[in-house]
Amino acid sequence: MAELAKRIPIRHFVDHGPTVQPNPIIDEFLGKTYPELYGKAKRTIAKPGDTVSVNGLDWRIVTIGG
Repeated sequence: MAELAKRIPIRHFVDHGPTVQPNPIIDEFLGKTYPELYGKAKRTIAKPGDTVSVNGLDWRIVTIGG
C-alpha cells in the first residue's frame, strides 16, 4: 500500500479499525506505516450498515474485522 500511495494519491482510506487477528508483520505495518499514509488523507472506520459510495455505486458494509 505504501508503494501504491507513492504513485497514486489516496485521498480517503476506509478500513475496519483495529485488527482482530494478531500478526507481527501486519501489526508493524498498521502501527508504523499505515498511520503515516492516512494521516495525509481522510480516514473512515466503517461499521456494519454503513454505505460507501464509489462513482455512483453504493457498497453496503455487512461485516467488519471478522
